[in-house]
Amino acid sequence: MPFSIVVLGSGVIGLSTANELLKRFGNSVNVVIFTAEKILNTTSVLSGAAWTPGFGIQPIDKVREWSHTSLYYFRELSKEHPTCGVRVRSGYQFGKDPKERITPPQEQVDYEYNKHCNMKLITPENDTDGMLKNTIYDHAYKYDAVGFDMVHLLKFLEKQFFKLGGQDIKLKKVNNVEKDIFQQYPNVDLVVNCTGMGSRELFNDIDMEPVRGQAILVQVPHHIGEDVQKKVSFYFDETELENLTYILPRNEGRYVLGGTFDKNITHTRVLSHVANSILDRCDKMVPSLKLHDAKIIEHWVGLRPFRKSGVRVGLDLSFSKPIIHNYGHGGSGVTVSYGTAVEVVQIAEGLIKSKTQKSKL
Repeated sequence: MPFSIVVLGSGVIGLSTANELLKRFGNSVNVVIFTAEKILNTTSVLSGAAWTPGFGIQPIDKVREWSHTSLYYFRELSKEHPTCGVRVRSGYQFGKDPKERITPPQEQVDYEYNKHCNMKLITPENDTDGMLKNTIYDHAYKYDAVGFDMVHLLKFLEKQFFKLGGQDIKLKKVNNVEKDIFQQYPNVDLVVNCTGMGSRELFNDIDMEPVRGQAILVQVPHHIGEDVQKKVSFYFDETELENLTYILPRNEGRYVLGGTFDKNITHTRVLSHVANSILDRCDKMVPSLKLHDAKIIEHWVGLRPFRKSGVRVGLDLSFSKPIIHNYGHGGSGVTVSYGTAVEVVQIAEGLIKSKTQKSKL
């Protein structure tokens, strides 16, 4: 009988983990996903999103490992499946302080960042693209990174789940693991928890801290969007985390504008003054996009699942059956998603081997 696994959560973490379990173990496992939200209603959809290591999550050594593993995977995925929502993009990260020219912010987390992303310091002296012109910035770092269209990526991962042999994605909210899974489905051997902020209530994890993010999807005049997207595909200003500013592309002249990093606001209402601030900051960051003329398509608000004591990836034996946790990725969920999925598979391998050996006795 196959080893029965229930994965909780259908965001990028849950889908990536379920798919990696199926890739590794094939017909020897039976994988079902339980999700409280439809896939395109999960927090993952609201992600910008670009491969950006760090972003306030711990532990640094593991984050570096997970980030690298994910980077190599996504680069290959973009080549093998050009329409999956993943592609390598070139862009700019801006800085205001001349002292920051010495070390790019990412290198605080990843000391080999330059090797991965062809990072180049841009100053007024070598600004051939004119990106610093008429802005408040002293310099920028131009580099290549993996970017994501989350709607396309999630749809791709969902298709892959069934293609790999996944059994079902059930719309089911779990309030108690023992009652709602282990008692109701006694044949289940393992639960993999990828519920993000849901882990605060489901597993009484008081370290979970929601960090609110607000963003806007806009349409710029098509000729402008098309022209700029051919040259540059993303822009960041992370000099003030609470006023995190970014411009990230979708398709056909559409851009996601952000954002915020609100630790003390936990509601998901759209705040008009915040939206105005985002538009103003983004317009000043890249005047050539003429964002003051952009058409607002949609406002987005989500809660990033930060965990004060660090990302939790590990085995929990405090229940009647084993649980592997994989949550608390904060604002770096996509960046580390594949890496943490690989680690879950490594943990699960021991459990599956143990049951297989017992069944042979």
